[in-house]
Amino acid sequence: METTIQIKSISERQTKTGQPYFVLETDKGKISCFKAELIPNFKIGQSVNVEIQESDGFKNIKKILAADVKIEKIGDTM
Repeated sequence: METTIQIKSISERQTKTGQPYFVLETDKGKISCFKAELIPNFKIGQSVNVEIQESDGFKNIKKILAADVKIEKIGDTM
């Protein structure tokens, strides 16, 4: 499911088997993320369009679709 979330906080956790994951507190509630490579792209206060998978009452971020960040091109001003 595609949705836009606003990030309030990010914390790192571990599963019962020791696998690391992250919990993002958002305007849509708590959402987990098991893909550590996505975490550097999230900033507190940022709105991000993400794909979320829901299963057994849990929400998990699968991928980032878009964010409200401005990309500045450095160098070439043409």
